[in-house]
Amino acid sequence: LTSIECQALAEHVSGPSMSREAIAHVVKFSGGNPYYLLELLRTSSALRLTLESQVEVPPTVRRLVQDRWSRLSRTARRMSAASAVLNSDATEELVAAVSGLKRATLLAATEEVIDHGFMDSSNPRLLLRHELLREAVYGEIGGKVRTLLHARAARALRLRRGSSAAIAEHA
Repeated sequence: LTSIECQALAEHVSGPSMSREAIAHVVKFSGGNPYYLLELLRTSSALRLTLESQVEVPPTVRRLVQDRWSRLSRTARRMSAASAVLNSDATEELVAAVSGLKRATLLAATEEVIDHGFMDSSNPRLLLRHELLREAVYGEIGGKVRTLLHARAARALRLRRGSSAAIAEHA
């Protein structure tokens, strides 16, 4: 849906209980996906949003992503986990460094992740298709593995002279 259509739907569903700022935030976070938008509006955490708050992935979306992600090969999950940790910094080079995958293996895993609808093949970066999807995949990564991936991300960014802000996100 367009931003205007999402806003109209959100205003209709939430009524006067949600501020315009919160509606704008939920609309942005939904990425125009009507299912995500409605699930965000249905969760009580979304109804108490402020612009500074982080939107929690609704349980229904989380379960859907968990089911789909579990069908990926171990290598594709490893690749997509690295992408989720890197977020907007997810270039092929950085995802390879963080995941520890060789280029040929990474490319095969990327194809699998694209085929399963987690990534868009038209994007030159290895970004997960949607922020809610990224958050849900990130939530699937165990604490120790997440810590390891963040350490690798910080190291890879330092070696490639990444910005201090980008490195700090992983330190």
